[in-house]
Amino acid sequence: MTFAGAGKWGLAVDTQTAQKLLSKLPGEFGRRAAVQFGQAFVFGADAAGQAVVLPGGRPPLATLAANEVALKVYLTLVLMTKTPPNELYRPRMVAELAETLAYDLLTPPDYSPGPGTRRVRRALERLHALGLIKLTTSRGQYQVTVTHMPDAEQPPFISVPIGLWSHGWILRMRSPALAVYLYLRLAGARNGRPVAIDPIDRDRTDLSADTFARGLKQLAELGILNQRPAVIEDRYGRRQAHTRACLIDDARITFEDPAIPTNTESDWDARWAAARI
Repeated sequence: MTFAGAGKWGLAVDTQTAQKLLSKLPGEFGRRAAVQFGQAFVFGADAAGQAVVLPGGRPPLATLAANEVALKVYLTLVLMTKTPPNELYRPRMVAELAETLAYDLLTPPDYSPGPGTRRVRRALERLHALGLIKLTTSRGQYQVTVTHMPDAEQPPFISVPIGLWSHGWILRMRSPALAVYLYLRLAGARNGRPVAIDPIDRDRTDLSADTFARGLKQLAELGILNQRPAVIEDRYGRRQAHTRACLIDDARITFEDPAIPTNTESDWDARWAAARI
């Protein structure tokens, strides 16, 4: 599969190699359904108040949202390090990671890494400087121990379908779309349940209003999200009317290839009619 206009996503022109590598990645690292991230990744603290604040004083997601390569690399490294001590079972090539995320495409006869591999190497170094990974490199290889968020297995947590990787959605989502998608998953937008963006929680993320606006727009363009008026319970259990409640199509990411035509309005009509409001 080659995404038309892949260059606009900041990727190599041909993403077929990346898609093949991504399709195998969850199974190689024992991921069968989802990857969990503790809420501290979005809010900077878990339910018990244990802080995970990076240099600069911002939550991890807001920090990484400004560096799309680092965000995608970190999310992928969490997928690749399921079991404590959360390190890779063997050193891997930086160029392989770059190809997996479609930032580089090695070509014969010499298969020399290009600028995309250097971008991924800089992203790894950035994650190391932030304390999100412990990195060692040697002759084009890297080994990491990844800092997973506390309470990633205790609700509330973010459950991300492995289809984000195996179907190549991570290649199509820009940083704002990924950031807003992760927030909405934490807010409970899954299994046909619409949610409203809580202004207090939105402020806790430290993501800008522009990031939210662009992320919602990108998710809608990808056919993952639809916004409509709905009555939703607020944080205090009160039912409130919202003009732009958010409904996520879980099945699109879990089961579908991004190349499949997006949902139509009639598709969304059916999803809203069946929504758990």
